Amino acid sequence: MKLLKICLIVLSAGLLFLWLVTPTVLKSKKYSALATKVYYAKQLHLALFEFEQDHGMFPGDATAVGELAAFRGDHSNDYLGQLIAAGYYEDSGKCQFVSNSSSHLGIAPGSGKFEAGECGFSYIKNQKIDYDDGSTSRPLLLASMTGEGTKFDPKAYRGRSVVLRIDGSVKQLRIDPSGEAVLKNKSLFDSGEDTIWGERGFDSASLVHPMPCRPDWVQRARGWWKWFGLLAVFLAFALICWWQRRGKSEKKSTKSE
Repeated sequence: MKLLKICLIVLSAGLLFLWLVTPTVLKSKKYSALATKVYYAKQLHLALFEFEQDHGMFPGDATAVGELAAFRGDHSNDYLGQLIAAGYYEDSGKCQFVSNSSSHLGIAPGSGKFEAGECGFSYIKNQKIDYDDGSTSRPLLLASMTGEGTKFDPKAYRGRSVVLRIDGSVKQLRIDPSGEAVLKNKSLFDSGEDTIWGERGFDSASLVHPMPCRPDWVQRARGWWKWFGLLAVFLAFALICWWQRRGKSEKKSTKSE
């Protein structure tokens, strides 16, 4: 009986400790992930720049010809795959540039394809470098977007977005409550004379997102861990109280006999 009580107390203390410490660990992990994503964006820009210099534009529908004809579609995986298929860097390094993970994910050598979960950036296709119209300040790669229009996920990097611009600079823009990245007190994708898109505006059809790798319920479950932990602590505490009351009642019944 005493051994069981001790085990339950230790279990409760351990669960409570994990419930209190885990948010701090996750917070530092998100800051690290933000710095890593910025680094990957800068590295990937080198390959994008070389591609643009040789083809006259960044990977897009117009460059998906010949051996690159298969690298077009509805996701950023398709267009960024042109960089590998065209030989601008090797397969072994592609995950280190664009994936959420720094490890190689078992892609077939020479395939040049990004499977679901192997691309960590949204991409704005059909752009090119033009120093005359000021378009070099426009975004090229973006993270971490929800996959729904121009919305960003504020939980990914603690309310910050990662935006690689055509000129190679990387901006960490604040995400407002509506999920939009904010640039000069306006949405990143706003149109107008004093915006990066001008009066012509942003073409939403040019924005493609990574191929999703996890079901929605998995993403939601990641935010439920703290409630499960708190429930486990409560149940363990309730079980301890129940055992104590049971022990007292058994002692009373023994004395009465």
